[in-house]
Amino acid sequence: MAYEKLIDNLSTSIEKQLEEISTRYNFDYGDEFEIAICELLSKILPAKYGICRGFVVTETDDFGGDDIIIYDKDRFPTLRLLGENKFEKKQDIPVEAVYAYIEAKHTLFLKSKTNGQSIFKAYKQIHDVKNLVREKSDLLSIDPYTSLGKGFTAKRDNWPNYSNPIYGCIIARFVKDTPRSKIITSDKLSNSIKAIELPTNILFPDLVILGQNDMLLPCIPKDGKIIYESPFLIENASELFHTTTKTSSLALGITMLLYALDSIKLGKMPYKKIIGKQLK
Repeated sequence: MAYEKLIDNLSTSIEKQLEEISTRYNFDYGDEFEIAICELLSKILPAKYGICRGFVVTETDDFGGDDIIIYDKDRFPTLRLLGENKFEKKQDIPVEAVYAYIEAKHTLFLKSKTNGQSIFKAYKQIHDVKNLVREKSDLLSIDPYTSLGKGFTAKRDNWPNYSNPIYGCIIARFVKDTPRSKIITSDKLSNSIKAIELPTNILFPDLVILGQNDMLLPCIPKDGKIIYESPFLIENASELFHTTTKTSSLALGITMLLYALDSIKLGKMPYKKIIGKQLK
């Protein structure tokens, strides 16, 4: 089946592109790894998706994030108007335009809470973006300005009950307990993850890519099995489970990202308010 080659081909392409990018960037530094991931995604994602580094901003000037944002560049403006593919500069993106937010860490630390590369900081950043207020789009909306109205219902089991959730992801090239410890190998990673005491009162990421062949992904415990059904983590339904992948975890993770992006239907900018504030 030709489709089965997608992840294998994606894995090969990713390794090649990371090698090319590494000749220009020193991945020891966070900003350079973020830029590398931006360049990678810009070559893989369909043209409608804008990729940048920066902040997600609301109409009331609340904001979150500072890593990688995937947004709809066809329908929405950036707020700083810096142009496309200016990855070294940080953009401000309206929350209404955001499909996904990604925390990119060259090395992710599992036990160092104060380090900027810690898993605690990454989870908090994703929580801050997901917690930003934006109007939820109805599952039955025909377009951002038209809905079927009352009398119709729609439901998607184990999916968000609205059509414009923000997808949250962490990408880590390497994983350590602390800055001074050794890189955690795949066979020991599961125990290290179980030892983490993450806060419970935050919005969790939908995917965590851990090194070459490991990830945390949202699954549903059912009849003694662990089922992957939706790319989104659903409260009181799915949980993040650790798994070791047969292929590149980054290639598989980007495929899951594509699955999530394909399901998201964004709403609209509050243009009426924006215009009204400028009229006498």
